[in-house]
Amino acid sequence: MKIRALAIKAAIYGSVIIVLLTIGLFVYGGKLESQEVDYTTYSTKESGVKALYLLTEQMDYDAERFEKPSRLLPDDAVMVAISPDTTIFNNKFERKYLKQWLEEGNYMILIEDVSDITKYRLSEFSDQTPEVSDEYKGITFNVGKGGIIILDGYEDYTNTGIGSNIPGITFIGVLDNIGVKRVLFNEYYHGIGNGSLSFWDILGISGELVIIQLVIALAVFMFVKSRRFGKPVTVFEIIKRKENENLYALSNIYIKAKANTLVLETYLDHFKKEIGKFLGFSSIPEDEEIIAAANGNKFLENMALKDVLHTCRSYIRSGSKNTKQLAAIISKLEEIRKGIK
Repeated sequence: MKIRALAIKAAIYGSVIIVLLTIGLFVYGGKLESQEVDYTTYSTKESGVKALYLLTEQMDYDAERFEKPSRLLPDDAVMVAISPDTTIFNNKFERKYLKQWLEEGNYMILIEDVSDITKYRLSEFSDQTPEVSDEYKGITFNVGKGGIIILDGYEDYTNTGIGSNIPGITFIGVLDNIGVKRVLFNEYYHGIGNGSLSFWDILGISGELVIIQLVIALAVFMFVKSRRFGKPVTVFEIIKRKENENLYALSNIYIKAKANTLVLETYLDHFKKEIGKFLGFSSIPEDEEIIAAANGNKFLENMALKDVLHTCRSYIRSGSKNTKQLAAIISKLEEIRKGIK
């Protein structure tokens, strides 16, 4: 029997490890391939732009990698495209949604040799005359409320080229001028990512958080259900009445979990229910109602019921973990409870 149990446990752990390895290969396998693609923030080669990405982070901007088509671009962000693939950039739908995004007041920084800029057909985005900026030596195409800012010389912004400092200063100067903290480095224009709409894209950030919370809650529930707490351990010296067994068993579990205040709250609710019936209440009364109704009852006055209830509330409010004090309080409540039976 023991050998069989060990074999089952080994099979379960082995399956979990295989699943995790498969997920890891699926997630990180693509990232390893991305490191070989020129002009991407993943690449540490001379032709990569990881240095520019890290510089953006160090300058207190929220740098992110964007691997989706333009229809999923968020507002209040600057997109950076470094010598993008014209096949992807000039796609009919990509241009349509990119133009809409720019017109809403967003900006794209396009880093390319100005001599090759015609291949992007930027004149189709706006009929306004491009403006040349002496401040950062770039060209701006105004598109609605936003625009496209072109920085000349994409090789100057690679891991090798940015070592001269001037390109980095120019790039950060443009970001400062735009004044938006979130910076998206477009990897989709280098063939990285997925152009289809995923389940997570439909859900959005709020939906993702809800799903994650549900999964965590389910995992905790399954863990609790899978644990055996064993037989209830008697912590307090009590008379074992059948109607109280579940209450005390639950209290012992809470004590093991160091949830002392929860133990007292659970016990106090049960106590108030019993003393409420004794004093003639049809429902569970509040502390003040119990104290008022107990006036004139010699036994309850001798037991200092008012002080006991105040001590209970004080213990619960303080969140105390003093088990000895808890035992003393419940012992006093139990003495009163036995006296009114």
